[in-house]
Amino acid sequence: MFPTGVSVVAVLDNKKNVHGMTANSISSISLNPNIIMVSI
Repeated sequence: MFPTGVSVVAVLDNKKNVHGMTANSISSISLNPNIIMVSI
């Protein structure tokens, strides 16, 4: 096995709770509106 990069994706809901997950890859799709692609 060899090391790879890992990213953390986090969001804030309406009640100010933070939810997060680890992702293998993140890629920016659009800046307006903000859209990303996440690979798990």
